[in-house]
Amino acid sequence: MVHGSLLFCGLFNNLAIFIVLITAYSYLHRFFASHRPLYRHIIMGLVFAAAAIACMQLKIPIYEGVVFDQRNAVIILSGVFGGPVVSLICVILAAIYRIYLGGTGTLGGILTMILAVVAGIVFYYKRNNINTVLKAALAAMASVFFILPGFLFIKDFQTGIEIIKETAIPYGSAIFMGVFLSGLLMSFEEHRFKMKKELEASEKRYRDLFENLIDLGFRTDREGKVIIITPSCEKMLGFSPEELLGKSINDFCKESDSDKPLLSIVCRSGNISNFETEFKKKNGSHVWVSVNARTYLSEGEFSGIEGLVRDISLIKDALKEKNALQERIKHIQKMESIGTLAGGIAHDFNNTLAGIIGGAELLRDNDLTDQQHNQYVDLILTSAEKASVLTKKLLTFSRKGSTVIKPIDLIPILSDTVSILRHTIDKKVNISEDFHLNSAWIQGDGSLLQNAFLNLGINAGHAMPSGGNLIFAARTVELDSRYCELSTFNISAGTFVEITVSDTGQGMTPEVMSRIFEPFFTTKEHDMGTGLGLSAVYGTVAEHHGAITVYSEVGKGTVFHVYLPMSDQHVQQPIIEPVVPQGSGTILLVDDEELVQATASTILTKLGYRVITAENGKRGIELYKEHRKEINLVILDMIMPVMGGKETFMSIHSIDPSLPVIISSGFSREEDQEALSRIGVSGFLRKPFHRVELAEMISKLLFLSVEHTNNSDSPE
Repeated sequence: MVHGSLLFCGLFNNLAIFIVLITAYSYLHRFFASHRPLYRHIIMGLVFAAAAIACMQLKIPIYEGVVFDQRNAVIILSGVFGGPVVSLICVILAAIYRIYLGGTGTLGGILTMILAVVAGIVFYYKRNNINTVLKAALAAMASVFFILPGFLFIKDFQTGIEIIKETAIPYGSAIFMGVFLSGLLMSFEEHRFKMKKELEASEKRYRDLFENLIDLGFRTDREGKVIIITPSCEKMLGFSPEELLGKSINDFCKESDSDKPLLSIVCRSGNISNFETEFKKKNGSHVWVSVNARTYLSEGEFSGIEGLVRDISLIKDALKEKNALQERIKHIQKMESIGTLAGGIAHDFNNTLAGIIGGAELLRDNDLTDQQHNQYVDLILTSAEKASVLTKKLLTFSRKGSTVIKPIDLIPILSDTVSILRHTIDKKVNISEDFHLNSAWIQGDGSLLQNAFLNLGINAGHAMPSGGNLIFAARTVELDSRYCELSTFNISAGTFVEITVSDTGQGMTPEVMSRIFEPFFTTKEHDMGTGLGLSAVYGTVAEHHGAITVYSEVGKGTVFHVYLPMSDQHVQQPIIEPVVPQGSGTILLVDDEELVQATASTILTKLGYRVITAENGKRGIELYKEHRKEINLVILDMIMPVMGGKETFMSIHSIDPSLPVIISSGFSREEDQEALSRIGVSGFLRKPFHRVELAEMISKLLFLSVEHTNNSDSPE
């Protein structure tokens, strides 16, 4: 009987078969992974069976009719790494071959093979728990003890005991080494294959994500040159990835942003989020983008930047449309309020006209003293000035255009609003003021804010059809950071003017109160409003970086609180006694209004100027050509029959671009004045103007004209 170290060495020689088996197992994993499981299991079962039969070819005789080999190690491995189907194919074929070999140990050999199959399948289902080398060793040892009882069925029980005593250690050690070492290698190969498949799947996911990314992904080197870029660049910018590789990321930006290179911005901050800029497209146009980028390191050193670029041109377009819509809503709502405002202004205007007419009639009396004469003249001038302010207010209120932010005092605006409301809403409503400060300076647009306050007052009046109390109050408050964080408005902690508009009207339910700032939402009758008023109020307050809150109880009334941030950026203009400058020269005055022409001509003559008058632009051009050498300055009315002021100016300007020209109009907008200035108009006078305004502008323009002429004539 061969036993001890000779048996171990003899069985260990079988390990050459295991090397071939491991190689075959690796090959099967790589090339049959995509095949159907049953087909793969059959092939694998045949390979393991071949290895088991090969082991039986290298058998070691132990006893008469009894041979030892490594077939059981192979069968265990077939169960552990192939599963039930593979191990059954392996054991059936191996058992058939063992029966073919014959001998007294056939029954015991087949029983050990069956036990090996059971051990392999058991550990197949426990594989996830065998996750360390120690656990693998214990599993291999357990499988050895599991198959040893099969030797008890060799010949008789006593013989089996003797064989186990003599061969348990060398045979068990050889089987353990075969199962443990081969199992480790096969496990490593299986793990490597699994990692390879996961890596390939991950690479595919990344490649699919990279190639189908809607946003533009990029990576640059340390100089900012693009080394990776997604195919989406072609759709966004019109360039193929090949065209952009090697280009500087700064070259993507619009020329006007060249002083703010993207690479420097990212490097300076380490990362940027939602950085908005414009990228150049292949066709020469530009696209608005939002950039999220960061620096990346390689071996601890800066290696470049990487990030994502999102096309936000649609968002920008939508924002423009939204702003345009808000402007339209604001203007529509203003027009809706014009009727109310006009009613109040008409009342004041009629009072003003009464003062002018009364003063003029009194001046007809020849028995007036000098003091009375001057008193009535002052009355007419003061009344006319009030009329001018009223018309200017109406034009300012109804203007359409961008918001004009400048330092304004809210108290006069609120007082004016209360005055207008007293002449417009139902007299049964008692309107009062409760201002706890003399001035409240903010940065804002006076016409927009007055419109907002008028809307709040008009709504309050509608809520009190049977009369009630409407109170406008103002005071300063401190809003802390906690309040600002909880507010739905974008406000910062600081000092605010709190304007409170409270009424004792019908009040609102919580459901109505939650929707009052929605555009076109209204609970009024069809002819009472469009539902834009409070929406415009909300927008105006937000535009002024303020906040608005509302509290209401049905049957008790409503309170609106408007918070606007105070500003100390205002300058009190000193009161200076006006000095009327005298002058000399010839002025061409063109105006179709006979009264304006006569008045202005008289004023200019008294100031020392010679005046040539014309009733329209066409006649003005004729007179200019006749007296070109004499005329030092031209004053044109904007709107005239035959030929308007602008056309007249263009004709005169084409003849002598250096001639000072003033355009005057009773109806104008700031954008109109800017447009006239761009085409060369020297000055603009809004009607009605004072003698001082006219004299100062003429004096200034004639001085500049002479200075320009002297500079032009001086030798270089």
